[in-house]
Amino acid sequence: MKNFTLIMFIAFILSPCVGHGQQNLLTVSGLVTQEGRKCKSATISLYKNNDLIKQVVTEKNGRFRLDLELSCNYTIEVEKLDYIAKRISISTNVPHEDATLPVYKCYLDIVPEFLFDGIDIGKLDFPIALVGWQDNYHEFYHNAEYTEEMMIIYEALLEEGFSRNGLAANN
Repeated sequence: MKNFTLIMFIAFILSPCVGHGQQNLLTVSGLVTQEGRKCKSATISLYKNNDLIKQVVTEKNGRFRLDLELSCNYTIEVEKLDYIAKRISISTNVPHEDATLPVYKCYLDIVPEFLFDGIDIGKLDFPIALVGWQDNYHEFYHNAEYTEEMMIIYEALLEEGFSRNGLAANN
């Protein structure tokens, strides 16, 4: 009985630490689509401070989930053979690390490489979005100005690709 009481006491003392550790993660819930359809077998690469730390593959529903430690910088890269990779950059710096963080949901659509044949797509090597903590929203949110600028670049390249290949845009 004495051992049971001691074990329960230790478990009670440590339980906030275990919960606190889980609480100090940002969960990213993502959906990858290819040309608007759920994307099976896309590779999701997670980089922490530019070092590859994890790779997962989307299942037939196109979904993935990652748990990110706080106070770090991450890049999430989505790749699939014969498709243009997309990246988002996430800073997990938050002012109050003991706060319960909402799940960050992201949706990434990838398009075939052939659309960009003969087009300089060097600007697409940059993340399509920069994500960080936004005090006014009390959640992680993309930098609207940067993302809008990158989307204008991306859409212009897509339009050029459709035009060069004699295709109609899916707008």
